[in-house]
Amino acid sequence: MGEFSKKQAKKIIRKGTKKISELDLKTVVEKENTIFDKLKNNKTLKSLYEDIKLLVSLIKDYFNGNYKNIPYWSVAAITFSLLYFLNPADIFPDFIPLVGFIDDGLILSVCYKMVKKDLDEYKAWAKQTNEIKPDERQS
Repeated sequence: MGEFSKKQAKKIIRKGTKKISELDLKTVVEKENTIFDKLKNNKTLKSLYEDIKLLVSLIKDYFNGNYKNIPYWSVAAITFSLLYFLNPADIFPDFIPLVGFIDDGLILSVCYKMVKKDLDEYKAWAKQTNEIKPDERQS
């Protein structure tokens, strides 16, 4: 299978952002519960829960028109990364034991770092407007 690197993940994200549409944002919003169910059932990626929660929250606020102070490229990168996570047949299919979620985690982590400045601004806005609510799913 070879080594999957951060450089490759960035390249995949950059390429993937070019294909993102409003329909893709809608899909992420509609599949929010699926994203968290998949995350909850995955010990490898459970440590990314708070990061993914923030990514999903931003996409929901952007899609619903509540928050638009972000470059569309960042929205597209986040959307692509979340759709990648939802797709069970990616570079390392999710059904392969131990390695099936490595690429998912790397894509999500690299995306988070790529858009960190925009996420920090969103967090400040959300805190100021009380947009991020406690999540009962994290029990």
